[in-house]
Order: sequence, then C-alpha cells, then structure tokens
Amino acid sequence: MSRERDPKTLALSIRGDPDAAFRCDRLRGGMRLRVLLIAGAVAALVVPAAQGGQAADPTAWLYNPLQVNAIDLTASPAALDSLRAKPTDYVNAQITLHDGATAFGPYNVGLKLKGQTSFRGLDGKAAFRVKFDYSVHGQEFQGLKDLTLNNMVEDPSMIAEAASSIVLRAIDVPAQRVGYAWVRLNGAVYGLYSNVETIDKVWAKRWFPTTQHIYEANYAVDVTPGGVDDYDVKVGSSKDRSDLEALVEAVSGPQAGWYARLKPVADLAEMARAFAAEHYIGQIDGYSYGSTQSQPNNYDLHSDDAGRFTMIVNGTDETWIDSSNFGVTGNGLLFRECVADPLCQPLYIAALRQIAANRQVAGLAATARKIQAVIAPWRKRDPRKEQSVAAGEALAASKIARMAIRPTELANWLR
Repeated sequence: MSRERDPKTLALSIRGDPDAAFRCDRLRGGMRLRVLLIAGAVAALVVPAAQGGQAADPTAWLYNPLQVNAIDLTASPAALDSLRAKPTDYVNAQITLHDGATAFGPYNVGLKLKGQTSFRGLDGKAAFRVKFDYSVHGQEFQGLKDLTLNNMVEDPSMIAEAASSIVLRAIDVPAQRVGYAWVRLNGAVYGLYSNVETIDKVWAKRWFPTTQHIYEANYAVDVTPGGVDDYDVKVGSSKDRSDLEALVEAVSGPQAGWYARLKPVADLAEMARAFAAEHYIGQIDGYSYGSTQSQPNNYDLHSDDAGRFTMIVNGTDETWIDSSNFGVTGNGLLFRECVADPLCQPLYIAALRQIAANRQVAGLAATARKIQAVIAPWRKRDPRKEQSVAAGEALAASKIARMAIRPTELANWLR
C-alpha cells in the first residue's frame, strides 16, 4: 500500500475572527462576487510523508483543518423544489469556491442532500454532496470529482472528524482528509460544515497502486456468509464480487489456520492498524471498538487487483466521547478473530505501539486546540447550528481533554 501523497509539512493558514474580516467586491467572469479576505497567522501541521519526489496536492487547501473556506451554491427554484421532493436525487446547480481572496467558478454541478440520522432538509442545516461532472461530462475541480459537505449536527464539538483524520493518516490507515467550509445556498447562510474528502477513484489513487473494488458496508453488515450483496459498490463492478466472496470464505473457516487463510486476501497489518486507531479515537459507531459485540458500522473495504483487502475507517463524527480500554474484545468479526489468533494479535499490539510512538498523535490535543480556535468565530455566527455556542465549546474542550490523556492511558495499558 502506498502512502498518502501529502507533503511532509504544510504551512497552514489560521483564519481569524470573521467579524474582523474586510470585504471587497470583485468582478470575475462577468459575475460580481463578494469575497472574504481574512487576515491570519501561520502554523505548521505535520502530515503523513509524501512519496519521494511527488508534488503537493493542489486540493490541500480544501482539506486544511486550520482554515475555513467559503463555498457558494446556487440552484433554481425548480431545482430546490426537486430537492425537497427527492432529496437524494441530483439536481442542476452551480458552485463557487473561495480560497481567501481567490475565487474558483462558478461551475455547473450536480447537487443533492445526504445523511441518515444526520439528515436535514433545506429548511434546516442540510448536508450536501456535489458532483462536478453531473452536467458537464468529465468536469473535475483540481482533480476532484465530488465534494462531501457534512453538517456536523451529531458532533457539536465540530472537531471530531478532523482530529480523527489526523490520527488515522498518521499511522498509514487509509482515511479521508477533513477541512472546513462556510456554506451559502442562494445567498442564504447555511453555516459551518466539515468538508470531508469523498471516497472514490480519485481518493483511492492517493492511497493504492491498484483498485479493484471499494465496498461500502451498510449498518450491521459484516463479512459473513450470505452478506456479500449487502455491501454497496462505490468503485468497481457491481456484478463481479468474487474478491469479496473469497474474503468471506476465508473468514468463515475454523479458527485454526485463520491467519494463513486470511493472509492472501487481507492486509492484516493494515487492518490491525485500523482496529487500533478505532480503539484510540473511541470510534463507538465503527467496526471494532467496544467491550461487547454489537453492530459494525462506518467502514469500507478496498481490494486491489490481486483481491487483497484493506479497511477504510469513516464516519468519525462520534469519536472522542468514550475511552474504554484497548483490550481484545469488541465488535466486528475480523477484529474478534484477529485478536483471537496467535499470529494476528501481535499485529494489533504492534499497531497500538505505533500509535504510542507517533509524534503527531502525541501532539493531537495541541493541534485540536488550534482547530477549535480557528472555527470558534464561525461556530458563533452559524445560524443553523442545533446546539448553543457554549455547549459546542464545552464538548470540544471535553474531547480535547480526552485527546490529551489518551497517550498516557495507552502507555499504561501497554505496560
């Protein structure tokens, strides 16, 4: 598996209080755009090393958790009516993106609403998916095909996804980058959103030399006989699922010889890192974390051209709430059988030691405080937030405190 193609160190712009911003009007492409020009300081955030000689990703600014970028969406009244009637069907819309004083667009795109328990309609804080090639065939934005704008209504702290992404990527678990966006629709302010990298072919190329499939697990779906069709296909053929069938068959055999059966069809070292990261961040709504067996959720499975699988952790908006131990009990068949196997369990322990030795993880609380300071003025102005400013800041402080003590808890457990 290749490492994510980010530069080793990025200079990240910390945006200041939006109320202190000065505004200017500029003409671009015949349209008058109101652009926020915000003065800020500069901080450094270390991110996973790039492959040798590869240039920085041009989209890094979109997924920089220490700045808030403006995104303007526009749609006709008829398109909005369609979204109200069928919110998960794309409609024609336009998007303009702002990186400080630089505006990109408008581009013709597809727009739909998204979410399950976090779903909100247009009268609330709706979450959005943007498809760049919906109305213009082959159109991309700086190499991206899609944008995913999460409303963060289930995370009043508004820092969980960004902090979890840093941990996952620091130990080479394939994960989405997370930035922030101030979203407006037809001029109406919808507020502060997390801009979460979309898991698709573009994302896969950043992590893997080859991709045969990316399967999205629905709630409570695991690698059990008869469950192959319960996965949605994000990338690859929806008709040929023989790679996933081979994984299920390997998992379904007796515990004796489990490691030998799984090794050809699963990168067990990577999966062990994913399990360890879920335990560290307290992914209560994930695949492996917990003291009792429940329902796995919020994970994808990636297979390469050889049919070898890795695990992708996502949906981390409910992390940093619980901090039970790192023990060898929990959810998910792959996790439970790994920690029961004498050859796989050491991979899990080694992954926890990798987390304990990682400097980015050790400094996570300090980074999260910077993120909290950056988004605080935007949270204050968010007209559609569902929690008070005080409640959001209190939860953020609580989660940061948990991040600060987690290294000691892990060190004690490892001893």
